[in-house]
Amino acid sequence: MQYQLEHHLFPTMPKYYYSTVAPRVKQFAEANGLAYRVDTQMEIFTRNFLTLKHYAGKSPAAKKQQ
Repeated sequence: MQYQLEHHLFPTMPKYYYSTVAPRVKQFAEANGLAYRVDTQMEIFTRNFLTLKHYAGKSPAAKKQQ
């Protein structure tokens, strides 16, 4: 997941080039005032879990159980 942005910017590029392109993408982002965020796998897992938990609580079935 550390090269997710590079993957979406260059979908046909072989993944073994992502580490070469990443510093250039980061430099471009900084030069243009854009955020370039790199998260650990645990941070991504936690964010996804909390998102799923949030939306699971909003389902009609979940409201009936309360």
